[in-house]
Amino acid sequence: TLVAHVFDEGSMELKGEPTAIAEGVTYDPSTNRGMFTVSSNQILVYQTGEAQSGSRLVMHDRAGKPTGVATKLSEYSYPHLALDDNRVSTNVWDYQSHNADIWIADLAQNRTTRFTFDPATETFSAWSSDGNNLIFDSNREGTFNLYQKPTRSNGEETLLLRSAFNKNPCDCSKDGRFLLYQENNTQSTHYDLMILPLNGNREPIPFLQTEFNETRGRFSPDARWIAYVSDESGPYEVYIRSFREPGVQTGTTRGTISGEQTQVSISGGDAPRWRGDGKEIFYFSHD
Repeated sequence: TLVAHVFDEGSMELKGEPTAIAEGVTYDPSTNRGMFTVSSNQILVYQTGEAQSGSRLVMHDRAGKPTGVATKLSEYSYPHLALDDNRVSTNVWDYQSHNADIWIADLAQNRTTRFTFDPATETFSAWSSDGNNLIFDSNREGTFNLYQKPTRSNGEETLLLRSAFNKNPCDCSKDGRFLLYQENNTQSTHYDLMILPLNGNREPIPFLQTEFNETRGRFSPDARWIAYVSDESGPYEVYIRSFREPGVQTGTTRGTISGEQTQVSISGGDAPRWRGDGKEIFYFSHD
């Protein structure tokens, strides 16, 4: 319902009671705004009907043709495709609870199920190499920490990494040995890319820490390269940088896990993804 309320500019107060002007005015939940406007010559224009906001997840072939059925309309963000090419983990925003959770969409069966249920916020997710676990972030303790939960059973969530800084998972190496995540170290270097070994003592190792932002990292299928986004040249661009296994002797330096760098995009880029054989990189262009 669109209402009007008299406002006294002199006293800076509302006067009397509000009056209903129109019913069924369109409300856009994605922007929290009603669809109406008022001109300077006292003409009011408004729109009626229900608004649909959001997006759908749908598979496309190489030529851009949709394959299969799109998911229902919702507010999807940060989709991550599993190696089986059928399941997608994604962040879904709920306008009623004003909160985000991780959901899993099975594109083969056209079924979407909720994966996290904590009242806190979960945003990014990354599949384990075998697809049996999903790693995600949650701010249930204030800071965004990393958790892991089975995807094919009713197993419990387990804390994977807790630290003083907000963290978001990016990708797991195909051999299942390493997790790549981004860390917002606001005391020093903004967003950095970190490596968490998934075996042994699980001590985080910096992959790229500079005075710039490095985000959205992805392992190549052979885990020899990492594609990522950086603003070192001003606008965000896509780069690739070689990845060396921690502790391996390389020349005269032991423990250096990031090597030579190559710039991929030239006029802005974001969200890089490797082709399954590692011979191509896909990314969003800023134009």
